[in-house]
Amino acid sequence: MRKRKIWVWVFLIYIVLTPLWLWLAWLYKPLTPLNIAIIDKTVLTKKVREHISFDWLLTNMRITKKDSSFYDPNIDYLGIFPERTDEFNRNKNKYQIKGLEQYSYQQIDSIAEQLDMAYFADTYGLYYNEWQDKNILEHSNLIYGGMSPADIHLLSALKSKKKLIITEFNDIATPTTKNIRDQFAILFGIEWTGWAGRYFDVLDTNINKELPYWLK
Repeated sequence: MRKRKIWVWVFLIYIVLTPLWLWLAWLYKPLTPLNIAIIDKTVLTKKVREHISFDWLLTNMRITKKDSSFYDPNIDYLGIFPERTDEFNRNKNKYQIKGLEQYSYQQIDSIAEQLDMAYFADTYGLYYNEWQDKNILEHSNLIYGGMSPADIHLLSALKSKKKLIITEFNDIATPTTKNIRDQFAILFGIEWTGWAGRYFDVLDTNINKELPYWLK
């Protein structure tokens, strides 16, 4: 009986200390510095939900910036930077746009030279209705978004240098222009069919608020 209790305690201690062992294993894993450009044009709040999982992955793998600091999902990306912290804080309507469009092609070439990889998380962008919390399923003016000539220039430079590029499946969909889409298709040897699909489990527009308004 006593021996059984000892094994029970050993097991409990093991379970309790497992998170500590895992944390120590992570802590002593060597850092891997990589210079990564994260592009996200669909950022409504500081929750940065479109690329935060990628930053979590980098941290978990102990991939850092060149200065050995971890990537900050709220700072270390290119795109739109909103002031608001959540969707319900509509009093804060300021934002800053810091995309590749602010650089000359010569500067982008220099950036490409220094990069190890680029991750295009989302280029869909931000629309006026979504920003103002109006009917987000109706078309409205684009504030910022779509793949740009500057993006294509970076992609071309990285590809020519055989560097890693990761893009979202619909990075060349709306609101990217046909001209840019064609350049992307030629650059990567793909064919754009224009088809996209989405599954809706409920087709009742009174229940499923994500259904387009024009279906009513």
